[in-house]
Amino acid sequence: MEQTWRWYGPNDPVSLPDIMQAGATGIVTALHEVPVGEVWSVQAIKDRQHIIAASPDGSPTRLRWSVVESVPVSESIKTGSGDVRQHLEVFKQCIRNLGACGIQTVCYNFMPVLDWTRTDLDFRMPDGSTALRFNADAFAAFELHILHRPGAEETYSQEQREKARAYADSLSDEVKLVLQRNIIAGLPGSDKDYTLSAFQAVLDTYRHIDEDGLRQNLQRFLEEVIPVAEKAGVRMAIHPDDPPRPLLGLPRIVSTEADASRLLHMADSPANGLTFCTGSYGVRPDNNLPACSGD
Repeated sequence: MEQTWRWYGPNDPVSLPDIMQAGATGIVTALHEVPVGEVWSVQAIKDRQHIIAASPDGSPTRLRWSVVESVPVSESIKTGSGDVRQHLEVFKQCIRNLGACGIQTVCYNFMPVLDWTRTDLDFRMPDGSTALRFNADAFAAFELHILHRPGAEETYSQEQREKARAYADSLSDEVKLVLQRNIIAGLPGSDKDYTLSAFQAVLDTYRHIDEDGLRQNLQRFLEEVIPVAEKAGVRMAIHPDDPPRPLLGLPRIVSTEADASRLLHMADSPANGLTFCTGSYGVRPDNNLPACSGD
């Protein structure tokens, strides 16, 4: 067991000395500056390892790059369309290069469009600290009254629609824009910067892809990537859907214990694993976390 800390790179306001002071020895990070669909070069990986392992004066720290989160899976791979062949080859080369640099654990996800979704990025807690937050009423207000997603009304009950309307009516234009940005305009470590129209256009690319279709594309991905990861000495660990529930009319296939079991059987290899995020799996009452962890 290693104490690790998520770090978003040199521009992260949380510094590496801050992380060392907290007692961590491992860093969880990624080359966020590399566009999706481009190879992470060995040199770029080594340069980031050096930044993590050495103080500005050149003296060694006790930190190492322990986990990648994430090598992004492109929308072409998830939808099985466009330049999917090229993107698969790029992803595999990233895994080879990470393995060659001694990084053995790669977290990734297969969530369509958004890697993870929050309505608040700095919600004030009672003790004065801030946290990420997902508010279901706020999200419904965004989907129904800011994005105006076609067909969204059908996914909510009358009570939910009434709460969403009341929530939306309580927001100023400025606060509505903040909510929109929190959900779609780019999260820490993301290269996405959607406008509402661009966001809807990306959602539309999944119009004819249901859970079975997305699952078939995931299986294709695993069949391509897991043998490469195993040879490179890298363990792939898929992150569950966050939150683990349907959003924006998109299919979700890594939300339940059954989803996780199905995925592990897609590629029988020690390189095919799970990121056991209790924060995601645990918010569903139909997921028995102790039973899952014991399998």
